[in-house]
Amino acid sequence: MGMQGINVRQSFLREDMIDQSRKAGKKIATWYGKSDKSESQDTYDYLFGETGKRVDYFYSNFPVKAMKARD
Repeated sequence: MGMQGINVRQSFLREDMIDQSRKAGKKIATWYGKSDKSESQDTYDYLFGETGKRVDYFYSNFPVKAMKARD
C-alpha cells in the first residue's frame, strides 16, 4: 500500500507541499510544535482559510477552538 498523505509540522508546511499532495489525491495533516508561536485565529485562517481547505487534519493544543474555526 502506498503513502496516503503527509504529516508535517506547521512551521514547515509550504504551498508547494499542499499543491503536490492535492494533485496526487493525498491527505495533509499538520501540528503545532512546542517552539512554534501559539495558536491563534491567524493560524486557523491559514490552515482552514478563505482560499479553501488547506489541511485535512490539524493536531491542536486547543481542539474545540480549532474545530470552531474550521467549521
